[in-house]
Amino acid sequence: MSFAGHVLDMINRQKLNDALKSKKKDRFDKIKDSQNSSSKKLFAIKKKNLSEKELLEIKTKYKQLRNKEKLKEIIFVLIIVVVFGSLISFFAINFLF
Repeated sequence: MSFAGHVLDMINRQKLNDALKSKKKDRFDKIKDSQNSSSKKLFAIKKKNLSEKELLEIKTKYKQLRNKEKLKEIIFVLIIVVVFGSLISFFAINFLF
């Protein structure tokens, strides 16, 4: 008799889980649809007619900015490596030997 109770409990839990899954899926689909429909309307890209000269200027400014950012990142990483390397070597020399 107790075996049947466990089986019925398992079946009921499975039904509840399936109901939760479908409820969450419906909610997710509703949110996804609302985001997709509104984003297309709000963020529609308007094409601008740029001359070749203006386009070239924008590209060169972007490349210069990108190169400056890369240089900053490289310098930052080198500083961090030097600081941590010196700390590790200091502790290794003083406490291991």
